[in-house]
Amino acid sequence: QMYLKGSYERLRLDIEKGKENNYPVGIKLVRGAYMVNESERALEKSCENPIMPSKQDTDEQYNKALSMILGSISENKCDVSVLIATHNRESIIKATELMKKNGL
Repeated sequence: QMYLKGSYERLRLDIEKGKENNYPVGIKLVRGAYMVNESERALEKSCENPIMPSKQDTDEQYNKALSMILGSISENKCDVSVLIATHNRESIIKATELMKKNGL
């Protein structure tokens, strides 16, 4: 859920742990669909809103994660499988370009 603050770092750590402990990592990369629910729940519980400040921030985090994942796969850093889930045209183009660049 790339609309959540800290998702990139959590994903990076998951890939790192997979490498360190020699286990495969499966990723479904999504922006997310529960932004309203997450925001309302945080408000009800008087917690910090976990949602990225803007759509642009979410898009940047998504694309940064996409680059990291495809880079990890191409460099054989660990056994990573990914499903790239998006309706965002720019992210589809970026994914295609990164896959070509990385020989995937």
